[in-house]
Amino acid sequence: MRDDQGRRPDDDSSAPGLRRRRRWQVLTAIYWGALVAAMHVPIPDEQHGGPKLPPNTDKTVHYVLYGGLALLLCRTSDEATESGRSRSRFPYSYGAAFVACLVYGVVDELTQPWTGRRCEPADWYADVGGATLGVGLAAAWRSLRRARAAESDADRASLSADVR
Repeated sequence: MRDDQGRRPDDDSSAPGLRRRRRWQVLTAIYWGALVAAMHVPIPDEQHGGPKLPPNTDKTVHYVLYGGLALLLCRTSDEATESGRSRSRFPYSYGAAFVACLVYGVVDELTQPWTGRRCEPADWYADVGGATLGVGLAAAWRSLRRARAAESDADRASLSADVR
C-alpha cells in the first residue's frame, strides 16, 4: 500500500534513515576506492630508497584493510535493512560481503603485478583473515545494537504502562 506521494508506509526516503544509509554507502565506496589505490601503489623496497619496514608489515596492512572493508560492507547492508529498503537477509548479506572481499582479494593480487608489486598468496590469506574479522565485528556490532534497541523498547513499554 502506498500513500498519496507513492511511498510505502515503511519507506523512509525523506527521513534521516536515508541520509544515514547514503553516508554508509558513500563511506564504503570511498574506502573501497582508497583500498584499490593503496593496494596498487608500488612500494619501493629498502634497496631502492624505501623505508625499512618490520617483517610481514604488508600482511598486517592487508589484514586490517580487508577487515575494514568487510565491516563497512556489512554495516551498509544493515543500514539498508534497518531503513526498510529490503527485508532482513542477515546471514546472506554478511556472507555476500565476505565473498565479495575474497573475490576482490584474488582480483587485487592478480592485478598487483601490473603496477610493479608482487602477487603473493600469503597476502590473500591475510585478506581472508581480515574479512573474517570484519564480518565477526559487524555481527557483534549488529547484535549489540539489536540488544540495545530491544532494551529501549522494553523501557518505553514500561513507561507507557506506568502512565496508564
